[in-house]
Amino acid sequence: MHPWETIRHRRRRALSAIVGSILLTSIAGFGCDRGQSCSAVYAASGAFLTLHLPPQADVTQPETLTVCREPDCATASLPAALPPTMLADFVTSRPEVTGTLAVVAGNVRLLNISWILQNSEINSADPRNDYMVSVTDAAGATTGQLSGEVTYVHSADCPGDEIWTAHLSD
Repeated sequence: MHPWETIRHRRRRALSAIVGSILLTSIAGFGCDRGQSCSAVYAASGAFLTLHLPPQADVTQPETLTVCREPDCATASLPAALPPTMLADFVTSRPEVTGTLAVVAGNVRLLNISWILQNSEINSADPRNDYMVSVTDAAGATTGQLSGEVTYVHSADCPGDEIWTAHLSD
């Protein structure tokens, strides 16, 4: 055996041991048993809102987003001139509210908003389970609107996961 082959073999063995240790630590850290399907590395509780907007050519740019979970509201300017098949992330005036905008079939724009909540903020009797989304263009025309009450659903893929999600779509 050539001396370089020995070094390569040692490196491969060390790398395999490191990867194996990381994998075992990850599984143990998430509380998953063998044969159990676990959630992704990160899953958040909150409301996930989806709204279809008209094609960019039909609105006066820029557009302003307002999303409310009374009495709290967040605002943002939506990304303009989005090419087809591209996805644009945007942030709002509140760190717990983020979103994406994509162009889908027929040049319709798909707006996805995530309002991330702590589990302690989720209560089925909370009047703040009512969400409102409004998008207006620079001319003041409403280009999209969504409102409704959500119901949070609990999901637990692995022991210890406490994830509550709600979805509202137009």
